[in-house]
Amino acid sequence: MLQYNPELPLWGSLIESYPRVVAEIAILDLETTSRNPYKARIVEIGITIWDPDVNSQPQEWESLINPLVHIPEETIRIHKISAQDIQLAPTFTEVAEEVARLVDRRVVVGHNLPSYDKVVLNRAFQSAQIPFEIERVFDTRSIDSRKLEVIAAELGMDVSKMHSAIQDTRVCLEILQKHQVNPNDLAQGMLHRAPKFEHKTVRTVSRYQAGMAGAEYELRPISRIDELAHVEPETVYLHLLDEVLENMALSDEDWERLDDFAEQHKIVSSKREELHLEYLSQLQAAALRDHVVSEREYSILQKVSDLLEVPLSVQITAETGEVTLTEESIIVSTGSVTIDGRKWDKIELERHIRSHNFQWAGNVTKKTTLVICQEVYATTGNATRAKKYGIPRWTIEEFLSTFPPRV
Repeated sequence: MLQYNPELPLWGSLIESYPRVVAEIAILDLETTSRNPYKARIVEIGITIWDPDVNSQPQEWESLINPLVHIPEETIRIHKISAQDIQLAPTFTEVAEEVARLVDRRVVVGHNLPSYDKVVLNRAFQSAQIPFEIERVFDTRSIDSRKLEVIAAELGMDVSKMHSAIQDTRVCLEILQKHQVNPNDLAQGMLHRAPKFEHKTVRTVSRYQAGMAGAEYELRPISRIDELAHVEPETVYLHLLDEVLENMALSDEDWERLDDFAEQHKIVSSKREELHLEYLSQLQAAALRDHVVSEREYSILQKVSDLLEVPLSVQITAETGEVTLTEESIIVSTGSVTIDGRKWDKIELERHIRSHNFQWAGNVTKKTTLVICQEVYATTGNATRAKKYGIPRWTIEEFLSTFPPRV
């Protein structure tokens, strides 16, 4: 039942009289492949958990997400996440249950969240076959409708880190604290409850772990170890590994946490080594998802291998971009780029390829001679099949430089 309270500011005039189940709220932000929520795929998730009743220390969870589709250059310019950055990242399906648990029975808060992030996330849950939708939400635009970058600058925050998902949640938190707003009192929608899941291990990849520039912010990580008392200790240990490896380092304090947990739960050293290998194998499987291990992927894998003191079982994939093109050559293009103000999309590239008397095709087969991509790390179906079949790949820019437009 809705009730009106004239004492409240305009943004809170509608209050739904549902009992609170969890005092903390979940501030959420997504970075995606499109501004259209019905087409967007997630490339990064940031969640901040905070209790407005006691102004608790915020806890943060973040991960890059491999969308397994093309990331348009116009969105890369916004969030700075390219195909290269998400090579080792989990897919949304791999983290969906964890995301559902994090927002379970918590009001979900975000800037323009009801119109965008809520739509994108609920569609992602549906695609992952997770029977869950977020419903009870609060939009921080009802307090301050300006863009987050403008608000962050006014608050003295580092604007250069905007459009990283976790940084955007931090700005939303600052908005709530500045205006002393408790979203639990003002949220709209029925309270959502996540179904019970068989707890799986969750592997995350932060911007810092992916080696992205400008990712040197200090994360205030969520530790959910105490909530996993009902889960077998080996699974919890893998969660703990993911937690301590967030900064790609293992301090003496981190090792002490791992040692204490193993001793408490009687996880012997041989079993711990198996678990370290299992964690590394999950990263290796992600690297091999596109059938190629790049130098950058290998360097990250090697660092984790050294930290966990377990052997690496993959090598850098030897690739060659050398190819001789003739009139019989079949070229497939994927993605698009803008060069000197001119956008080269699929139609323009097809026209250009044919103008040089090459054959153009829409999909990669074993007969394909060359694939030209927005990035050589592209995760589109065509790019992945090219890697699987060992077909050379050039960037679109490289192809246009080699075969410039005819005058």
